[in-house]
Amino acid sequence: MHAVKTLLNTEGLAKCNVVAGEKGLDRYVKNITIMEVPEVSKWLKGNEIILTSLYAIKDDEHAIANLIYELDRVNASALAIKTVYLDNKVPESIIQSGNTLNFPIILIPKEIKYLDIMSPVLNLIMNDSSIDYKKIELAMKMLNEISLEVEGYEYFMNTLKRFIDFELTIESEISYVLTGDNHYDIQPITEEQIQELLIIKKPVPMQRNRQVHSLETVISPIIVDGKYYGNITSWAPYREHLESDILLLEKAVSILSFEFLKKKVRIDIEQQYESDFFKEIVYSESLNQRNIEIWGKKYNLSTTIGYQCLIITNYKNIDAFRKDLERNKYRLSEAIKKIHHYIIVAFTQESISIALPKTILEGDILDKIQELLKKLLIHHSSSIVIGVGQELKGIVGMKKSFKQAEKALQLANQTNRLGIITHYDEIGTRRLIFELGSSEELLNIYNETILMILDDEKGFELVKTLECYFNHDESLKITSDCLYIHVNTLKYRLKRMEELTGLSFKRVDDRTMFYIGCIIHESRQSM
Repeated sequence: MHAVKTLLNTEGLAKCNVVAGEKGLDRYVKNITIMEVPEVSKWLKGNEIILTSLYAIKDDEHAIANLIYELDRVNASALAIKTVYLDNKVPESIIQSGNTLNFPIILIPKEIKYLDIMSPVLNLIMNDSSIDYKKIELAMKMLNEISLEVEGYEYFMNTLKRFIDFELTIESEISYVLTGDNHYDIQPITEEQIQELLIIKKPVPMQRNRQVHSLETVISPIIVDGKYYGNITSWAPYREHLESDILLLEKAVSILSFEFLKKKVRIDIEQQYESDFFKEIVYSESLNQRNIEIWGKKYNLSTTIGYQCLIITNYKNIDAFRKDLERNKYRLSEAIKKIHHYIIVAFTQESISIALPKTILEGDILDKIQELLKKLLIHHSSSIVIGVGQELKGIVGMKKSFKQAEKALQLANQTNRLGIITHYDEIGTRRLIFELGSSEELLNIYNETILMILDDEKGFELVKTLECYFNHDESLKITSDCLYIHVNTLKYRLKRMEELTGLSFKRVDDRTMFYIGCIIHESRQSM
């Protein structure tokens, strides 16, 4: 396969001038074509030099401005323009786009005909064709005869390696697809690379990191329903591959895409089944006993076993968390179930819910789950919140434990307890506040304490002091150190709050009023 810079030496193109995108002259060329239609990119297959006068879009500034971005998106190789309809100059927007994207823009002199360029280029491409169709036919016959369920992906890859002379690796975003490759020295491809692969949908030359080295590779994406689910990587520069290698990689991933789709459908059904079952338990007011009996057998549910529920989410960056959760839910579910297959894992768009049976509860089980979450949701490791309920007996106990986990999650959010586990047992007197919700009596307590303090010109400073005071168990020294103030200043502030409210820190009931007021204030601040 020839690069654009090589073909510039052919008769016809040798008389043309590169006016932009010189850094992209290493792009490879499979074909050369003439295009004088709007939306030219929809007719291309990739790796073409396009000859055009831009006549079809000469009066459409928007189409001209976006042309190079569209051609680059479909992996075209270069654009050669005759400017007879453009006042004999290449539009500035095309020049800028070419330089930005490193996409070669070639100016065709008016005396050069399209045929003068096409014939020499096509002759060189056709005479140098490296497509071995017999080899591809044999390879596809052997690959199609493989039963991936029986013989596995490792056997599939070993068969493919018989026809391509470079190291090949396979990666799967679906953890249930066991590819047999465990190359821990290979760093995952980036989100930007994934987006490029989704646009091009064909084998693409890309840099990949392996151990401490950045290497030239060819990545062939496995795409299912428009989403990236894995790849085959050939560990050699694109230019070293025969055209038949690239074609064979493209056909191989098409087989895998279909197999991944079948696997994904089955896994989606199983995961949805499990999530629906869990929601039936924790949200339904009247449990369907028949469903509980049928579904319960699958997860070994018992009315005599204790269950502990936990919920994981990220309030600080919910949109990014939702996206990463969707991408990693298969890996998360599998990794958690490797701890024990009777663990129930359910997903919503914004959270993960887990029910742990008492039979597997041990000292470090929650720590193991937390480490898995931080590893697989690495961008959220320091900002996830984890609420844990008590261990309670039976299906009814599981439901109650889930409600407790929700309240622990609420506390974690209110007190900014990020990246750590918050147990329901830690809520203390806040349980009463959660149970009473937004009752009129709680509102009265808030009005008689915090609201009266906030009316003071230094109200926010006083409330912050009050919160710090209770967070440090009413220790004058620790609180003053935390606020970087003198103990006498702290005493003055406490005295001022007593004057504003008519309450006294010396009376237990009054201190309780202040404390409940603080909790309500925290709740309002986090809403």
